[in-house]
Amino acid sequence: MAVDEDEKEIQDQTFKISVKTFFAVGASLVLLVGEYIVLQSDIEEAKRLPEITEPIITRIELDLKNQILLEKFEEIEKDIEKINQDIKEVKRKIYNLQ
Repeated sequence: MAVDEDEKEIQDQTFKISVKTFFAVGASLVLLVGEYIVLQSDIEEAKRLPEITEPIITRIELDLKNQILLEKFEEIEKDIEKINQDIKEVKRKIYNLQ
């Protein structure tokens, strides 16, 4: 008998939800379903795209780039030497003035 009373009590319980809450839950569900659909379409689009391959650098390209870098280093070394000479000249002029 106690089980029947508990079941009847559970069946007689009411669940109240406001209209505001109902629309909020509905809007959330619509947003979630929309995001799921967009995500699935993005996945399908990504499947159709070609795979990205690493660019192949040839030996000639590598040699040319190395040559360009070496030339730049040599230019920088010459510039540094010129700056050092200018500094020495300025020092010499300063010492001659004193």
